[in-house]
Amino acid sequence: YSKNPDEAVEYSKDYTEAFLKESADNVKGALEIIVERLEGQISEISGKLESVDARIQQVKKRYHIDDLDVENERLINRIYSIKLDLNSAHLDEKAYKLRIDHLYREAANHEALKKYQITMESNPMISTLKGKIQELTRTLVGHSVELTKEHPEYKVTEKTLEITKQALRNEVEKTFYQQIDRRSDFFEAVLQSMLDYDLNHIIHSCRIEHYNSLLELYQKRLEELIVTRSELNKLTDQRTQLTTLITATKTNHINVSNIQKKTV
Repeated sequence: YSKNPDEAVEYSKDYTEAFLKESADNVKGALEIIVERLEGQISEISGKLESVDARIQQVKKRYHIDDLDVENERLINRIYSIKLDLNSAHLDEKAYKLRIDHLYREAANHEALKKYQITMESNPMISTLKGKIQELTRTLVGHSVELTKEHPEYKVTEKTLEITKQALRNEVEKTFYQQIDRRSDFFEAVLQSMLDYDLNHIIHSCRIEHYNSLLELYQKRLEELIVTRSELNKLTDQRTQLTTLITATKTNHINVSNIQKKTV
């Protein structure tokens, strides 16, 4: 068959007319042969259509796609949103890093406050709580991409994160004050500031890490969709050509069958 459906249709018409002219002495027999051949063509084209449809479904299944256009648009929107949030997280992380570095330099002049860093690094419970905060932050970042802030799962994770942050504060304060001889408003103010900066730095660093991870994942998926679209476009073009051809062949079959009935 011609790859051009219109050319194939014209060829089929010309072939039918030529065959009838050559078989003018036996029109009935010629019509029977043409009908038989047209039925064979219809069967063959139907088989090719089924094959193309099966390949289209295989491509969709391989790439886990229901509606390519819908997923493509949703993915592009997510990537755009993640890039905005990632830029925001970078700015926040840099701001808190500058603050905490400055505060550590100031605290170095006070012997008691030097113990803060030791406290943060040596207490296993604090390390565990920091790890839990990072885990919850990653989960919350994932929820922020997939869910609204009013979604129950988002709210539960957000609340659990706040509880864990408070537990870390309590553990740091308890451990820190066990190592110094006296408490003062100065120690209390600086400790709270250091804790705030530390917690926010942990959270924003974790946000950056997870946003980058999600961005890589979604961009890889977008590349898959580009490949999928290319494959599906080729198959869709083939299907369109075959559909046009089978429609024309069926029309020819009907026309020839009507002529055949008139010659009986």
